[in-house]
Amino acid sequence: MDQGDPESDPDAGDQEERCQIADRRDARAGQRDDEAALRDTRADEREKLADEREQRLDETEAQQDHRARAVGTPTTTLRHRAYEALERSRAAVKRSAARLQRTDATLQRADVDDTREQSVIAREVAETEQAHNAQPEQQSRGSGDDTTT
Repeated sequence: MDQGDPESDPDAGDQEERCQIADRRDARAGQRDDEAALRDTRADEREKLADEREQRLDETEAQQDHRARAVGTPTTTLRHRAYEALERSRAAVKRSAARLQRTDATLQRADVDDTREQSVIAREVAETEQAHNAQPEQQSRGSGDDTTT
């Protein structure tokens, strides 16, 4: 049996299997990250539309009040409008907090991705070094002659 043959070294097969498992795990993690990013993008779009809708409602409400005052119709009290504006502001704060949490989660996923990528790189470097270190041993065993001069 050849020493460099993976079939003759049971540890090489285990290492290859571990690498394949790690690669599959990394691929699944990448898919989950992509799905989370898509969900975040959709949520941001929904919140942007909600913010625009709230802005339009505020403007419409102000125009209606102005028209009503111009024709002498009683309008909703300023205090009532202030409470309504306060509720809209609270809703905007909640959306903003949700957006902040999504941004934080995105950054945390990016940190995990970086760590995972560094692990992959470290694993590949170790494999390369192991293969490189095994080559001189195989060559010296295969030649059978003394390499000292």
